[in-house]
Amino acid sequence: MRWCRLWRRKPGAVISLEQTMGLAQAWYADRLDADWRSKTPAEAQTAFASLGLRSGFWRMPC
Repeated sequence: MRWCRLWRRKPGAVISLEQTMGLAQAWYADRLDADWRSKTPAEAQTAFASLGLRSGFWRMPC
């Protein structure tokens, strides 16, 4: 929060280390697959929700 005060920014989402690891695994697990494609907003929303990330910060425009 010190950084936010220093740069006069509102804090965004704060997540646990476990959520961070889960998000990284969900987001990058298939990144090296030959048929990889970017996640759709709906797929991203599902990944966020599965980790308990449901605040407005994590809402995707669909």
